[in-house]
Amino acid sequence: MGAYDGRICYLDGQLSGAAVDEGYSGGPLWSVTDRAAVGLVVGRITAPDGAFSAQHTLRRSWGLGWQSVLRELARVGAAPEHVNGGRERSAATLAEAESVRDMMVGPLHSLLGDPRARADHATVLAAQLTLRAPGDGSAPTVEELAHLLSGTERALPTLAESLAPKVADDPRGRAELDRLLALGRLTEAARLLSVAEHRALVVKLEHLTEHDPGLLPRAATAALPYVDLPRSLQGARLAPSAVPAVVHELEGWYGDGSPVPDESPRLPALLRVVEYVAAETSGDLARQALREWSARVAARLGVHPSALQERRGDADRWSRRSAPAGVRVLVELDRYAKDPADHYRCSVWRLRPDGTPARAASESDRPRTGREIARLIREVAWGAEGAGDGVALVAVSVPPDALELALDEWDGAGAEEYISARLGEDFHLVLRCPKIRRRSRTGPADLKRRWNSRHQSDTLLADHRIGGRAGLIGLLKTTHRDTARVLVHGSTEHRGELLPVCLVMGVPVVLWDRAAPGPNDCAPLDALAPHGPVDGLPERVRHFRVRAYADRVVPARPALVWEDIELPLPDELQLADPSEGTERTG
Repeated sequence: MGAYDGRICYLDGQLSGAAVDEGYSGGPLWSVTDRAAVGLVVGRITAPDGAFSAQHTLRRSWGLGWQSVLRELARVGAAPEHVNGGRERSAATLAEAESVRDMMVGPLHSLLGDPRARADHATVLAAQLTLRAPGDGSAPTVEELAHLLSGTERALPTLAESLAPKVADDPRGRAELDRLLALGRLTEAARLLSVAEHRALVVKLEHLTEHDPGLLPRAATAALPYVDLPRSLQGARLAPSAVPAVVHELEGWYGDGSPVPDESPRLPALLRVVEYVAAETSGDLARQALREWSARVAARLGVHPSALQERRGDADRWSRRSAPAGVRVLVELDRYAKDPADHYRCSVWRLRPDGTPARAASESDRPRTGREIARLIREVAWGAEGAGDGVALVAVSVPPDALELALDEWDGAGAEEYISARLGEDFHLVLRCPKIRRRSRTGPADLKRRWNSRHQSDTLLADHRIGGRAGLIGLLKTTHRDTARVLVHGSTEHRGELLPVCLVMGVPVVLWDRAAPGPNDCAPLDALAPHGPVDGLPERVRHFRVRAYADRVVPARPALVWEDIELPLPDELQLADPSEGTERTG
């Protein structure tokens, strides 16, 4: 062997026998001296053309040492048991563990020098770890406690959990606890979370993952953009059963690399992921529970509050994201009395980048099927300038009796296409109903006021407890005068009573499940975070539709009214003067 840098080894072969050649890559690297395979062959360094000089090498090859191979196996969770912390440990590893254990004695003496305090904390620790404690209340020695902390999984953070309140107002005690936790990072057993912290987090994440399998991978990717995530987090979905293993791996990454004040501990990567999960979680209670958990763990670790708040702010800004602005398409559907069932007449406009409209298609001359209309919308959206810059917004104006129409499921894929192309999967497909909206003298002013307050106002839940049509009108006139978002739950009859009220009174964002048979069938919509950042709602609805179409277990079919005041309605569009010709403008 010529040289080994801990990762790659360079090999200078003898001028006898066969040299490394094409096809040897991946083969075992055999050591004659050790009579064992010590790595893998990777390649050879080809001799230059022309005459040799004194600086040239003969038969130089390169490979990976066994240490590099084992590191890569461990990174993907495929290393042999003894490499992942099993019973076989080298003498050097054992000596290092013993040194760490000896170094723990000092801070333990400072924190638990009083035998009575040590006995109390040891009793609590034993109960958490399901270990037997002496019945006479005697205290273990500091050395015995150090041995337990360095060799028992989660023992150190569990003890720190009970010690943290004691040293909250004691800078010297806090420094000793930080020193103890730092030593724990050098052991294989300590982990980041206490027994109780770990149990609570796993339960919360399993519940959230069951309702939204993409939540944890989505949040981890955003929270740790420069980290090689575990394989289980690299996909789009995560099963609840995989949560414990994911948490276990994320615990191993202690710092997020961002600056912290006063040389305080860095925020662990796991807590950053939890903050991003909380920001994306639907439901105020679930979000609050995660943030309180994160704050408790951060305080126990000695993380400065400002560091946690900064990462929480990052997570909130990420959650308020929306898809990049794409093409905007306006569609108007209408029906004549003699038209066949499930057929509509369709006109389509495309908005130019400067906001001016261009008539893209007018198909009102004859009624068309949903598939035909979907193909027409796709052609307009994909053919527009900037079609690849983001997800296109398709705003469809429908007649009053078509608010429950399943147009998001209209499939515009051609016969030769391999993948379906439902409108709700490929576009931000939203509804509008100008014929209802205009049945109010104050409608335009109401719409503008509510739209401009959409980031400050709370979501109004309109279910069977709201008092029907009269109750909803009363709320929208008084305590919810500026409310911009209404979530409607209930049967088809109940929705048919409340939806017109929302539209007439200028509510710009209305969300409901058109497949819900009754008032108690609202839980499936929780996965799209209906109370989350409002500007990201069309994108969350699109994600939900993609999952729902692929998973027959998800019965919900969300419908979204989205009245952006910057988008003109069809009869407000400034079209070309007919006297200038019959050509369509574009």
